[in-house]
Amino acid sequence: MKLATTTFEKRNHDKLLRAKEAAEKQSIKAPTIIDVGPGGLVSFLFSHIPAKNDDMTFGEKIKRKIIKPVEALLRKFYIFELKSSEPLETYQTFDNLNPMKVVIVDREQKVLDAIRKMMDKKELPDYFECLCMDITRHEIPYKGEVVVAYNVLQRTSNQLAALKTIVNSVKKNGILTTTIDYDLPDFKKLDKGLYQRIA
Repeated sequence: MKLATTTFEKRNHDKLLRAKEAAEKQSIKAPTIIDVGPGGLVSFLFSHIPAKNDDMTFGEKIKRKIIKPVEALLRKFYIFELKSSEPLETYQTFDNLNPMKVVIVDREQKVLDAIRKMMDKKELPDYFECLCMDITRHEIPYKGEVVVAYNVLQRTSNQLAALKTIVNSVKKNGILTTTIDYDLPDFKKLDKGLYQRIA
C-alpha cells in the first residue's frame, strides 16, 4: 500500500491550538486522544522542507517547491523510512491536559513504525498506542474526548464510511478537529472544522 498522505511540521498547528482551547473550555482533563491518519514524510528529507506559513522567505518558498515533489516521488517507492510530526505536536499541544492515552490510527504501517521509533527513543510517552487499520472498514475500538483527523477524509476511498468511523469515536461532549467542514448530526460546530459532540 502506498502512502497517499503526507505531513510537515506545524501543518495543522493552529487547528490543534483551537482544539485544545475548546477542550479547556469544556474542562476536559486526562483525555483519551485519537489521532487519525497523521501522515508521514521521507525521513531524510523531513528537516529540509520548510513549514508552510505566511512568513516564508522567497528562498524557503523555492526550496519547498523543489523538495516537496521530490519527496512525494520517493515516497511512492515505499522503500524509505518515514517521519511523522503530527503525533509529537499533538502530544506537546495537549500535554497540560494530562492525557491518559493517545491512540494513533493509520492504515500505513510505515507511519506507525516511525511513531514507535519515536516512542523507543522516548520522544513520545508510553501512553501512546498505534493501531494499523482501515477506517472505511473498521470501527476504532476506543472513544476519545479529543479526536484529531486532518487531511484524512479527502483521501479515503469511501468518505462517508470513514466519516462515520471518525464521528463514532468521539465521546459525548468531546471535541472533533478536522480539515473538512460538515453539518454533523449530534455535533455543535464551534469553528471551521471544529466540533463538539452534544448527543
